[in-house]
Amino acid sequence: SKVGSLDDLAPVVELIGAELRADSVSLSEWNAYEGYVETLIPGRDGPDGQRYLLKDHPTTLHALTSQEAVQVLVSDPLSDPAEVAVLKVEGYRSLLMVPIISRGRSVGLFVAYSYEERPWGRTEMHRARIIGYQLGTVLEDFGRHEDGHLERAAGRASAV
Repeated sequence: SKVGSLDDLAPVVELIGAELRADSVSLSEWNAYEGYVETLIPGRDGPDGQRYLLKDHPTTLHALTSQEAVQVLVSDPLSDPAEVAVLKVEGYRSLLMVPIISRGRSVGLFVAYSYEERPWGRTEMHRARIIGYQLGTVLEDFGRHEDGHLERAAGRASAV
């Protein structure tokens, strides 16, 4: 309830990751019109502002459009090769993607990463979906700058 900017949200996202037993978490905003997700809160040591074109990441697009939680395991031959490539570069073995939903539409994506290859349990997926609903309202309430980006902190220019 005290979150007023992305800077305030980052520690909360880390706590959510711990609850899900994730090694790292990230939060991205979906630009449906231009067809990409942009990282607002990166995982460990990752840069913010990174964009992923959804035409190159069909599993991510599926999670956003179906509003379903999706998991990717590196060893699964049916996993999206683009998602597996991202996992391998970062040293992770599995991820859980959950759409962030506000007023019935997907507005972003919460992603939990694990260095261990493990299927995400039903309880973790359920918790992540509930969190995604809460984050949607928070993201929608943040102020936007003229360039359309969300505020990093109250009274500061956007660095995203």
